[in-house]
Amino acid sequence: MTMPDEIDVSNAGYVGEQLRSAITPGAGAVVADLTETTFCDSFAVLHLMLAHDKAVALDVQLLFVVPAGAVLRLLELVGARRVLRICPTVTAALAATAGDPRPGGAAPAGLRGIRPGATARRPARAPVPASEPDP
Repeated sequence: MTMPDEIDVSNAGYVGEQLRSAITPGAGAVVADLTETTFCDSFAVLHLMLAHDKAVALDVQLLFVVPAGAVLRLLELVGARRVLRICPTVTAALAATAGDPRPGGAAPAGLRGIRPGATARRPARAPVPASEPDP
């Protein structure tokens, strides 16, 4: 699915709804092409992450095509690149889906991001003794 040139507060809800509606049980894979997208704001990132969550829940591969540029920098800045499966081209995204027939399968070599369904672990925080104030 091709994403618009700009995704911001004025259209992010609609764009996110359209993307999420493409993620259905048994869909196998959905590719969101942001090649022509030159601007995203925090609402856009929110809706990309909501689509990612739905894809994980339904065991559907969701890949985002994001070439180098402002959108990729934003996704890196907010940490979304560590979660979303991002490919530099549509060809790479299609190859990634073809290389892994399982909807939630492992990410092929060259694919950036964390496999849908994988969880990032935060380091454990040492408990604070009751006699000391919490930092």
